[in-house]
Amino acid sequence: MLTVIRRLLNMPRWRSVILATALAAEGCEEPPDLKRLAGYIEADLVYLSSQEGGAIAEIMVKEGDAVDEGGIVFRLNPSKASIAIDEASAQAAARIDAAGALAKAVAEAEAQHDIARRTYERSRSLWGQGYATDQRADSDRAALEAARARLARVRAERDQAANQSQAMKAAVALWKQRLEDLTVAAPSKGVIERIYRRRGEVVGAGDPVAALRPIGAVKIRFYVPQPVLSTISTGKHVRFSCDGCPDDLTARITFISGTPQFTPPVIYSLKERAKLVFLVEAAPIAADLTLASGLPVDVVLP
Repeated sequence: MLTVIRRLLNMPRWRSVILATALAAEGCEEPPDLKRLAGYIEADLVYLSSQEGGAIAEIMVKEGDAVDEGGIVFRLNPSKASIAIDEASAQAAARIDAAGALAKAVAEAEAQHDIARRTYERSRSLWGQGYATDQRADSDRAALEAARARLARVRAERDQAANQSQAMKAAVALWKQRLEDLTVAAPSKGVIERIYRRRGEVVGAGDPVAALRPIGAVKIRFYVPQPVLSTISTGKHVRFSCDGCPDDLTARITFISGTPQFTPPVIYSLKERAKLVFLVEAAPIAADLTLASGLPVDVVLP
């Protein structure tokens, strides 16, 4: 074919015809429409995990299931937490009983201290009047000091038991909260996008078990060429369309990258791939619009 064209170009009659055809074809090529851009849908997923580690006991959903806010997604095995609650509850009850017994001991020690104090005061008065011996006064003083020491010791034991009882109550409350944390619910209405683990697997605290795509938590990502970048700004609206979507959809620009990059090949043609573009994100105005991640869209700039 190239040989034929070379021969025709060497002939003056055909050379003008070929050149005219080439120029006409070049003139007919339409410049790209910089106001109509290609983009795609990206979802802001919520990764659901437990604050505690353990074995997965149940997974109540499947990929693609719609869940309401508060709907149970999965639950970890509660056996360890239940045992810890029973143990802490028993210790708390024992500390409460001990604190009760020590409270009675404190009352008895206070009564004995009061008797010893009055006895010593009476002995000292009689000693001052010469009716009591030094030995009697010293004995009553020693008894008062012993009663005071016993009262202080019993009070300290009572306070320690009370503190331990409060600590055990707090431990019970903590383990009950940890038991509740083993059951993970959806924080908002949405669709289960992915499930990463299965029943029986052991997960650590914070390990994602499932990914939730909340209703309306999607954004449009597209790339704007530099020549039209000055025509848009955050807060402005753009129109977009996609296969099977309602008509007249709009989105509000929420982010414009300040760093240019080369056109992603997945979106643009080979000719446009060498151009510098800026990433732009926009949130659909219809908050309840359900769009699948990765769905191609056509964006029209204002």
